[in-house]
Amino acid sequence: MQAIQRFFKWFFDTFRKQGHIGKIVLSAVTLFVICCLCIVPVGILTPSTSLPTSTLPSIDVSAIQTSAAGTFVAGVNIAATTNAPTGLFELITTPIFTPTITNTPLATLPVGIASCIPANTPREIALVLGIVDGDSINVQLNGQILQVDYIGIDAPETGKEYYGQAAQINQNLVYSKTVTLIKDISETASNGALVRYVLVDNIFVNEEIVKSGYALAVSSSPDNACSSTLTSAQSQAQAGSLGLWIPTAAPNLPPASSSGGGGSSGGGGSSGGGNYDNNGDGKVTCADFKTQAAAQQAYNAGYSNLDGNDNDGRACESLP
Repeated sequence: MQAIQRFFKWFFDTFRKQGHIGKIVLSAVTLFVICCLCIVPVGILTPSTSLPTSTLPSIDVSAIQTSAAGTFVAGVNIAATTNAPTGLFELITTPIFTPTITNTPLATLPVGIASCIPANTPREIALVLGIVDGDSINVQLNGQILQVDYIGIDAPETGKEYYGQAAQINQNLVYSKTVTLIKDISETASNGALVRYVLVDNIFVNEEIVKSGYALAVSSSPDNACSSTLTSAQSQAQAGSLGLWIPTAAPNLPPASSSGGGGSSGGGGSSGGGNYDNNGDGKVTCADFKTQAAAQQAYNAGYSNLDGNDNDGRACESLP
């Protein structure tokens, strides 16, 4: 501080003694000295090294892959900014997901199931709520309760002989179970019921009931994909004398009158006409029976003419 005071004392003493030019020169020198004195402290206090400049990672444009949902770089979704120049992107750190639409596959057919079942027709999964008879069920399907009739088979209706056995077999197979319903050609029957092939577990239900002997294989045109399979199942039941095909003893009936022509010439079957010729006309026809069940016994005994012309294995179907 004393040096500064002496400097200023010298400055003012000298300044008074100088002329105009000397005063100007002295003033300029003094300003220069003052500036130097101001700059030195600032230089001492200011760091000589500059702060590092933050750098942004470079993006290799050739590594950018675009897709319908946006652009992805190293796993980060980059959406193009609407008003940005070409090549500039706005980073979005929140992933954007595009939902994938997946078609619901058809119900898978069990391995080893009958090869006749159509592979390219609609299949539906349903829950069996009730048994109608040997060839019909009630199911819950798509929030509705619907009746389903089995394609290609005919079991005894309510009140007919063997109805209870056929319905029981059907119940044992499917009641309260989830089943697969498979369409052939037709959607519904004349009664409004769905017509379907029915699968449960690894069992083809239509075929299984016919194999048991308590349903007949019938033509159900145009739904004939499994006709030969069901006919073969019926042949197995017949060969094993199962269900409807169980041999029955001939009823103890009086012999036919001799005036009626006798014998089995009009019977149309392999058995004699005497045991079933109830009206004594020398022939065994539907007129000889009061019930379909009695006529069926005669048919099973060999009187094939009782089947009429439809060849469905059921005798005298017009009888109660």
